[in-house]
Amino acid sequence: MKLSDNFKQYFSNFLIQQRWFCLALVIFILSIGLFGLTKIQSDFTYRVWFNHDNPMLQQYDYFEKTFGNDDSVIFAVRFNDGDAFTISNLKLLKKLTEKMWDVPNVIRVDSLDNYLEIKGIDDDIEIEPFIPEEIEGMTNEELKSLRTKVLAMERAQDFLISKDLKTVAIYGSIRPFIDEKPLYDETVQVAQKLVNDFRAHHNIEIHLTGTAPVTTSFSDQTLEDLKLVTPIILTIIFISIYFIFKSFLPIPLVITMIALTIISSLGIGALSGVKLNVVTSMLPNILMAISIADSIHLLKSFQKYLQEFDDKMLAIHKAIHKVLLPTILTSISTGLGFLSLSFSDIKPISSLGSLAFLGAFTALFFTYFWLVPLLTILPFKAKKSQKDVKRSELKIQCTKVLVGYLQDFKYPISIFFIILTSSAIYLSRNNVVNSNIINYFKPSLPIVIAQRFIEKHIGGIGVIEVVVDSEKEHGILDPEFLKKAEQYQEWILTQHKVTKVNSIITIVKEINGVLTGNNTIPNNRKSIAENIFLYSLSLPQGMGLTFWTSIDQRYIRLKIQIIGLGSHAGLQRIEAIRKAANRHGLVAKITGKSSMVATLDKMIVKTFISSMTLAVFLVCLFMIIVFRSLKLGLLSMIPNVVPPILGLGVMNLLHLPIDVSTILISSVCLGIAVDDTIYFISDYHKSYSKNQNTFEAILKVYSHTGSALFWTTFVLVSAFLCFMMGSFTPNSNFGFLTSVVLILALISDLIFLPALLFITDTKRKYY
Repeated sequence: MKLSDNFKQYFSNFLIQQRWFCLALVIFILSIGLFGLTKIQSDFTYRVWFNHDNPMLQQYDYFEKTFGNDDSVIFAVRFNDGDAFTISNLKLLKKLTEKMWDVPNVIRVDSLDNYLEIKGIDDDIEIEPFIPEEIEGMTNEELKSLRTKVLAMERAQDFLISKDLKTVAIYGSIRPFIDEKPLYDETVQVAQKLVNDFRAHHNIEIHLTGTAPVTTSFSDQTLEDLKLVTPIILTIIFISIYFIFKSFLPIPLVITMIALTIISSLGIGALSGVKLNVVTSMLPNILMAISIADSIHLLKSFQKYLQEFDDKMLAIHKAIHKVLLPTILTSISTGLGFLSLSFSDIKPISSLGSLAFLGAFTALFFTYFWLVPLLTILPFKAKKSQKDVKRSELKIQCTKVLVGYLQDFKYPISIFFIILTSSAIYLSRNNVVNSNIINYFKPSLPIVIAQRFIEKHIGGIGVIEVVVDSEKEHGILDPEFLKKAEQYQEWILTQHKVTKVNSIITIVKEINGVLTGNNTIPNNRKSIAENIFLYSLSLPQGMGLTFWTSIDQRYIRLKIQIIGLGSHAGLQRIEAIRKAANRHGLVAKITGKSSMVATLDKMIVKTFISSMTLAVFLVCLFMIIVFRSLKLGLLSMIPNVVPPILGLGVMNLLHLPIDVSTILISSVCLGIAVDDTIYFISDYHKSYSKNQNTFEAILKVYSHTGSALFWTTFVLVSAFLCFMMGSFTPNSNFGFLTSVVLILALISDLIFLPALLFITDTKRKYY
């Protein structure tokens, strides 16, 4: 692919002569982006991961309409003065329970304070609060009686109170947000304020956890990390740009170039309905990388020609002529790499791919319509000392020696890379796809401390929801059905890390035990119906049985509480629970937010394989077409495919799982690293076409382009490494692994690719 000299001349003349028009056009596009940013919305909830027609989402929507939301806020409290059954601690428990009802959007509260005790009176039952309304006058004997009774309460143990009776949990169930965005922020803010107040005024250890605080933590930590990391990244870019160009003038050019690209792409994305979430929040980092690559290559060429000719306008013309084709090619190839992500079934990744595709061409536009006009306006002057001349001569001599080594050791170098890549492929066979939401946060964060605290003292709060279908109205009154469900529930309780299973079954058995002394499922429908009816009559407002059964009494809900598992183990557990239902002769559906998130693993694998395959195919095909050479097209892909493979090997060695963030690395790095390859191959192809000499062609690439490739990678790696300073583990892993892969990509381009070019050159014209 070639651009005619006439076109290059016309384009450069237009940018220079119509610079004010170009700048006005930039401002117009920027205004659209700024307007879009005012419309941007964030969504860190479970829904953001799924398309509206996803079967799991539709199944959960039905569950939510039938039984209500499975989201919660939880107060986990450990008393430092005695156990829960002292006058002062019971009063405090009652106060905490009352305050939970005041938390916005909480429609049900489960606590030891409102736990309903079932008592038998003759042939009738009486249901009353386990803890009396009047606590102040309770005797030691009455308190001792409560301790004895609570240890025998199946529904309360490992749910509302710990076995040592010193830790209690108060659960606030959040109302369903059907067809509206969940309002977690207000809920969590009020709940956290209550926790802080109680912690300050009482001798207790108290934590806030639950699905709602976890969800808001995603948003909070993502934004906090951006606030922390962004100034550091900008500082690194400032310093790096100064050392690259030995001048302060290029700094505002590069910074504004980055800002324009990010604002415009995010703004246009917001206008098209894309929301900010865990994945799309990575877009600024990716766009920063794309913008830096384009701007540095243009500015570096401009600086070189300015020193050579001491004529600013001529230097601008020369720089545009040199980098116009490579920047167009890199924008297309980068866009193709990200476009492969837009076909993902995981909605945030699809959105990221589409926006990054747009950003690649937005960066290209600003490279010429923003940077070039400013180059004509700002007072750039040539600065070339005798020291620079000597340094340049020394650089040429060192480069000749290096290229000579590459020529002499081309076979050992190639064999080394082949062995290294083969080893990485072997290691990556054992890579595990696994996501653990709590492990996404640093251990020192309050949400992680709270989670570990409640798991240690009470049990798991991770929830798997199972809806068991009796297949007919009032079918749950069938003794045979309930007994099968009881056996199924008991089997689930034996599973690893399952700490509790709550359902209507436990209530039915408890009532029957009070009435008959036999803590089992009654043998006839009438008794089951009467027991459920008697129990429902005594329930206070907000504690109805529709939490456990459907209104038509066809479905029952099993609420499984489990200590946090990663998605890999969680998916295995879910599959085992599903198969067990079939073995017990039951029709059951697994749902709930935890289950939905676990199913993302299959989509992650599919996205990784499909996006990587599509990206490699599209970019390879593009390279073959561009250079009109099958050999160059295929050779150019080798140094781009090798680094992501090596990255997978590094992940295995460091025991880093493949998750939503790390699957992006291959496509992101392929999209960015292929830029270096295109600059290398483009310069090589141009020089080789003139003299058919591989040595001289590679030497010119090192002399003319090698410095820009090195500094571009240096700035990108430094910037991405900054994300390791944040508290959000996915961003930290993404930054670290991206840096590793980009370094490997540069090494592959500067070492492995020249060796391959020497090997495959049949004309053998070397020095």
